[in-house]
Amino acid sequence: MLGKFYENVVDVELYCQMVDLIYRLSEHTNKEQLYSRMENSALFFRRPDQEMEDVYGLRYPGEVLERLDEKETVTERQLRALGLALAETKKVQNDGMFIGKQQPSFWKRMKRTLKKNDLFWFGIQYLVEDGSRELYEKLLDFPVQSVEEQIFILSLLPDDHVVWEKVKGKLNLLLGKERKISVYTHSEFYAWLVTRYHGRVKGYQKKDIMALKYLLRLPFSYAKEGSAARRELLKAGYTVQEIMYLSMSLLYQARAVNMLKKDGLTAERMAVETCMLFLEGNGERLDVAGDFCRQLLDDYRYFHVRLEDTTGIFDRLYELLKVENVQTYQLLLSCDRNEERHSRWFRIDLTDTKWQELYFQIDENSFRRWVFETLSMKRYGKEKMEQYLSAYQELTGESFLKHFWKLENYHLNDIFSTLAELEMICPLSLLREYLSERRSDKEQADQKWKNMADYLKTYMKGLQTPKAVEMLSRIAEEIGISGQGLFAVEDLLLEGIGIGYRCGSRYYHSSVSFNFSGMDLIRPFLSLEEHRKLFYMIERHIFVNYPDKYLSFLIGVLSKEDHLLWFPREEAREVFLALTETADQRKQLENLRKIYLTEEELEEFNLKKQEREHRHLLLEQKRKTDAIRKDFTRQVAGIRNTDRHFCGLYDYAQEYCYDSDKKKEKRYITSRYLCSLFRKENLNMVLEREEAGSLCGLLKFLFMEEELTFAEVKWILGLVEVKEKRKEAA
Repeated sequence: MLGKFYENVVDVELYCQMVDLIYRLSEHTNKEQLYSRMENSALFFRRPDQEMEDVYGLRYPGEVLERLDEKETVTERQLRALGLALAETKKVQNDGMFIGKQQPSFWKRMKRTLKKNDLFWFGIQYLVEDGSRELYEKLLDFPVQSVEEQIFILSLLPDDHVVWEKVKGKLNLLLGKERKISVYTHSEFYAWLVTRYHGRVKGYQKKDIMALKYLLRLPFSYAKEGSAARRELLKAGYTVQEIMYLSMSLLYQARAVNMLKKDGLTAERMAVETCMLFLEGNGERLDVAGDFCRQLLDDYRYFHVRLEDTTGIFDRLYELLKVENVQTYQLLLSCDRNEERHSRWFRIDLTDTKWQELYFQIDENSFRRWVFETLSMKRYGKEKMEQYLSAYQELTGESFLKHFWKLENYHLNDIFSTLAELEMICPLSLLREYLSERRSDKEQADQKWKNMADYLKTYMKGLQTPKAVEMLSRIAEEIGISGQGLFAVEDLLLEGIGIGYRCGSRYYHSSVSFNFSGMDLIRPFLSLEEHRKLFYMIERHIFVNYPDKYLSFLIGVLSKEDHLLWFPREEAREVFLALTETADQRKQLENLRKIYLTEEELEEFNLKKQEREHRHLLLEQKRKTDAIRKDFTRQVAGIRNTDRHFCGLYDYAQEYCYDSDKKKEKRYITSRYLCSLFRKENLNMVLEREEAGSLCGLLKFLFMEEELTFAEVKWILGLVEVKEKRKEAA
């Protein structure tokens, strides 16, 4: 409980050992229950770290009173401890615990040693005499000088209205204008008072104890900015940091009904503000509040209720907090389990000397990791970068550039490019050095340059600088453009100019497909001649290694009009005209004609194209008509001279057909066939009634579809007779 605050006047450990010894030797029937109750409510008591027998070799309470002087020096502290232990355990003591005058002699010694007005002597007597009125008055009127004294008195006296009325004013002063205790070290006192007296100030309207009132109500409402609680406590001498620290501490330490829920939205807001107050700025109070901030960060790592659309305290703080001191940096780094998500917090600016201390405060790997992150994400000018790398070398004793030789790291890719851009390293010179060493001993050079080669290739990606293009040219001349080896730059080259490609499966027919539509050779920093040199390098690579893709490559180059800035139009036109001779590339040449043909040539080409398309359409129509007529002839041959002749024609003519031209052609053929048939017969045709009905239906259908005129229908019907069935005699 609160024993640690009384160590200077009471030997709290000895007190706990004596109480524990008496309870263990007690024969009281309810001693276990009383022991547990005392453990939860007594001001000082807790289970001792070591038992009396183990520390002093003393076996029973009377022996302790008589022989403790033999084991250690007994001062007022020890006397108060033993006296208080005897007084508080009076109900569970046995006669056998003390022999002869052991206990009376001890009380005489206490009376003789302690001052007459010793507060603890008053308290011990009050407990021994079962709360005598005289001692009650003495305790109530005691000239209290500290919160410690006042709380000791309150722990002895009954919790009633008389006591409250007597002490509330003094408590208000001791915790307000006359406060000497720190909320960071004495929050347990506040928790004890809240647990005991919060009900006394609920709904209290008088203004005589404003500081005490709002202190005892802190765990029940949020003393936020602008609230009466914060306003009054600021007047009483508390800082905003102290108010919020105490508010959150009481949620953990006080025991009372209707306190704010620790997992509620209000408590989440309070936790965020509390952490902000201590972590922001120079972090001046983290020496006393740092551990509690760690606890809040851990307990509110995940919110039970989403706060401002964030799921935990780290994400919410990341929106609000700028890390400005080393202590906050260390605390967050040690607690956060998602550093990548909150990376802005952990960048280390070595150009500011205050951050250089981190080299000695965090482990080497973390320091290096966040230096890499910083240099990768933060933009420094040349002067600042030189200052940064100089500070790094001074701290670590090694040049930063050594990392490019020793490590593979994605952040180092960005840093290398930045240093090259600032002309603090020269990739082209490094490549020349490698090529020189390679000529002497390729295997040894490749081993030495294994990591550095990756950074050189990364620098070349996209071919965004003159040096990158020149480096590619030198590699092509001396090593060749390949997809294998230390400087396998084929991917880099093709992707750098926007050629998309994909390799086929090795298990079947190995092939490569290319997409030249996004190809872009334009580099504003290159001269016309340098553009042509780049083109010839790529052209040669495609022609030699992928000859079947060469024509598509040329079409891709010609398709981008910007390329005419370095590719003379007349030469490009000649290439285009040569490509037009290749029939398999005609579809890809459509857009090129708009670029490389004159208006007259384009108009002539379009006319010829239209003629070709028209001829093709006519041929296609003739082919379809011939197929329809051939099919009609086949079907008529199967039904002619049968009793389903006209029925079959009717089915054929009205059969559903998706192609409207085909449908019309079928009806037309049917109508002309009918006319030809009846003209050829030129005699009356005698039909069965059912077949005659089919003919009538067919004629009506063709008439409605405007394939037969009314005169033709009338003429055909005039040549038809129906065979009558003879009626049998009844």
